[in-house]
Amino acid sequence: MDWRRAKTILIVTFLLLNLYLASQLNDTVYNQSLYVNNNLISDDQINNLLKANQVQLDPQKKPRNIEKVNLWKGQIETFPSHVRVEDSLFEVNATIPPGTEKATATAIKSAIQTVYSGELSYTGRREGDTYYFNQMIGEIPIYSNPLEATYSNGKIKVKGVLFVPVDNGEPIPLIPVNNALYTLINNKDPKTFIDKQIDSIQLVYWLSSDDPAYLVPYWRFQIGDSSHLVNAHKSDSSTELITEN
Repeated sequence: MDWRRAKTILIVTFLLLNLYLASQLNDTVYNQSLYVNNNLISDDQINNLLKANQVQLDPQKKPRNIEKVNLWKGQIETFPSHVRVEDSLFEVNATIPPGTEKATATAIKSAIQTVYSGELSYTGRREGDTYYFNQMIGEIPIYSNPLEATYSNGKIKVKGVLFVPVDNGEPIPLIPVNNALYTLINNKDPKTFIDKQIDSIQLVYWLSSDDPAYLVPYWRFQIGDSSHLVNAHKSDSSTELITEN
């Protein structure tokens, strides 16, 4: 028996099998994405999926579905030149009395808004004397680019840039939150969520770095110390996930 020839045949067969399985997997993921985009995932389906993957979710934490939201086109700008120290850093004089974290964050926010008329929201994240704020577009935060505000010696130093819309936005349909959660669970290693609890679900904007810049809606799931974001734009059949630890 020609063992060298037999070995070659086995290797070629193994490679062809791998290519076939990869193709089947790709088709499965693609068809799953199409299914999720074109079919409403019911509460019963989600509950069964969460139970099978040992994920806990308080129904009260699941937000209402939003049918449409604006896709925004805009540009990235810095703060006014009279307060700007560097391209993405500016200073504001302020006297902030000692207080609770929430009170201090509110005072810092008010001081920032003496030079910035847009709406901000405190993220609840603090690192030492640095507080993090999201720029708001209506009721939806721009999650990907928080402003970092540090108070020290009568000055607030703020690091970050601003998104400024250049049009009135284009309404786009959104994937329901059940569908986004179904996509997330089915596109991650099952071990990712074992014995985990979904702490919060929120619709956010993710800022692209393109020129011009765009604000794209995402469903954000906070699970333990990780944030998982699923593209909420319904017209795209592909699945796009972002995970931040």
